[in-house]
Amino acid sequence: MPNKILIGDILEIPTKKGRAYVQFSHYHETPPRMGAIIRVLPGFFPERPKDFQALADQKELYYTLFPVQAAVKRKIFSVVGHAAVPLHATKFPLFRNGLVNPQTGKVEQWWLWDGKQSWKIGQLQDAQLDLSIESGWNDKQLISRIEEGWTPRMAEAFVQAARLRTRVQKTPSLKGIRHFLLCNTKRIADEAKHLVETAKYEAEVIDNGSGFTVIVRQGAPLTEEYVESTTIRLTEIAIQSGGTYDAWEVAV
Repeated sequence: MPNKILIGDILEIPTKKGRAYVQFSHYHETPPRMGAIIRVLPGFFPERPKDFQALADQKELYYTLFPVQAAVKRKIFSVVGHAAVPLHATKFPLFRNGLVNPQTGKVEQWWLWDGKQSWKIGQLQDAQLDLSIESGWNDKQLISRIEEGWTPRMAEAFVQAARLRTRVQKTPSLKGIRHFLLCNTKRIADEAKHLVETAKYEAEVIDNGSGFTVIVRQGAPLTEEYVESTTIRLTEIAIQSGGTYDAWEVAV
């Protein structure tokens, strides 16, 4: 084990889906000194890649704060290679952050942080949904999110899925759930409805005056796993078609 982890080092992350990899790309030293930042790289591998530079040159899925030195020292993860940080990733990443409203599962006020200063921006524009979220994870959280396919754009879906899963735990008498996808145009709404129905859910499109809402009905069996996977799948469909996943409501 190296005495000190170096910028560019590649760590191997064992997951249920295969080997995953992250690269130590930045270290934040100015107060409040956030520490090491890693790039989470795409893909799962049955065997260790031979060309780590080709892997590192890819567009990262996202950045996150992670104590790489401690993880290697404790032999949780291992440094298995080294590669130059690609040009597109050398600049300190721009992060977003905000407090989740526990009643809605949504962040109502977002801030951006560039490593030196923070500024308020309110609601996010579509392109800003892909900005990494300023947060620090432990090794179990990192593995779990890599396995689940978590990305910053999908972050709210995972929060909503967790809220809905908790609701199902506490209310075994639930008869059904309605999910709402918001779309700016009828074309987008129709495409989302088609994808939803292809996924074997019932759906209808409602003109709400300022846009269109795709209402998706989910029935039994309302297991925790089913409602969680449905929320995440519907968010993927909304993104794919050009809309957004908005909310859910339950029928007792």
